[in-house]
Amino acid sequence: MNENALQAEYFGQAAYRDPMHPVVGAYADPKVQFIQEYVPFNGQILDVGCGNGIFTLRFANAGAHVTGLDYSRHLLSQNSHPRLICGDATTLPFGDASFEVVFEANVLHHVPDREGVIREMARTSRQ
Repeated sequence: MNENALQAEYFGQAAYRDPMHPVVGAYADPKVQFIQEYVPFNGQILDVGCGNGIFTLRFANAGAHVTGLDYSRHLLSQNSHPRLICGDATTLPFGDASFEVVFEANVLHHVPDREGVIREMARTSRQ
C-alpha cells in the first residue's frame, strides 16, 4: 500500500481525545497563548489540517474568525466548529491573500508534498 493510501486509511478511522479535554488543553493552550503574543487574532485565520478542532476551537474562543480545512471527512465530523471545508492542503480552495494568518500544526509530516503545502499557505496568507 502506498503512503497516500496508508494516510487515508489511518485518518479515515482515527479517534482522538475531545479537543477540549484537559490533556489536549495542556498541549494546545500554551501554543495558542504564544501565538497570540505575536499575531493578533483579528481578521480571518485558516487552520490547515484542522482535524477534530484542537486549534480551530481555541482560536475561535479567543475571538478569531476561523475557517478549518482538513482532508479527512472523518476528522471533520468530530470538529464542532461551524466553518469547515474538506480539501487538500496542496491546492487550497481560496484566493491569494484570503486570510490574515494561515496556521498548521502536525500536518507537514503527513504530506508527501511539504513544499506545496507551505507554498499554498504563503499564497493564501496576507502576513
